[in-house]
Amino acid sequence: MRNDNTVITQLAVPLGQGAAAGTWSVDDATMTAVILFNALHGVADDAVAMGQTSDAQRKRRARSLANFFGKALRPAEPAGDGRAG
Repeated sequence: MRNDNTVITQLAVPLGQGAAAGTWSVDDATMTAVILFNALHGVADDAVAMGQTSDAQRKRRARSLANFFGKALRPAEPAGDGRAG
């Protein structure tokens, strides 16, 4: 997949490298970059639209994003069928 957004293109590189190294599992590095980029901007745009600019509100949004990104970039499963021995 090709993308003309420079930030997405740059984000796709470490996503692909991490997947190749087995750090995390992503099906398509560019598509994952698009999703993460838009999630971040969606949360920021919503904060502005809702007038949520206090420190507590920003921290809550940052925690939510960090949790989402952590789940999206889950560790790669070990080789094999994934069942314990």
